[in-house]
Amino acid sequence: MSEPWIVDGQYLGELEVVDGVAVAFDPQSGRVLRAVNAAGEDVPTDQFEVQQGDRMGELLERLDALEQRAAQPRPTAPSWEQAEAVNRRAGEAFVDELESAEKIRGHAFTRSETTKLVERGRQDHHNGKRADVYEAWARAEAEGDHLHDLETHAGRTAWMAERLADGERDARGQGHDEPDPPSRELYDLDNRVERQAYLLDRMNDRADASSTFSSRELAANAVDDWEESTE
Repeated sequence: MSEPWIVDGQYLGELEVVDGVAVAFDPQSGRVLRAVNAAGEDVPTDQFEVQQGDRMGELLERLDALEQRAAQPRPTAPSWEQAEAVNRRAGEAFVDELESAEKIRGHAFTRSETTKLVERGRQDHHNGKRADVYEAWARAEAEGDHLHDLETHAGRTAWMAERLADGERDARGQGHDEPDPPSRELYDLDNRVERQAYLLDRMNDRADASSTFSSRELAANAVDDWEESTE
């Protein structure tokens, strides 16, 4: 490696030691400007011309290589179409794996179970990982977001009830992200069955107080109106 050769504030060229001789050369042309031995005596420069010329040739070759690398096109980010194609292939592979998992399980996944798996698979894909159904399933269980345990009577009963509800959703063309409609338009709070249906729909944001009425109150008002009309 060369370094500037400066004597009494004067730049003599780039300094390099060759066989114990300090050689100053022009960094652009490679021409040897001065050579001094260890005793401080000037040495003829012609013996270094070929060596320095070879060195400049190597430097020029390196510069050419750097220029060629700089001229090469840089890799670009994938286009929107390419990204969409990657996402579509990942989604199709995940669906295929879902169907395979259902066959191994022996029962189809419910809508809510599918949503749990798809959400975690999508997270993995966005984080640069392969979307894997079994990895998503294991993570859901570890996070307490359990799928139905078909090894127990309670689990099979809950799964069957949800599958029946999913069938009704499919029949009315309800999307996975759409909330269930209310079980009825109006709820009689004096009727035990309707009151329970209202509370369930209210918990799931499918109904509010404007959908309720009291049959006893309506009956009492009707009696009052009849009595007033007969006086």
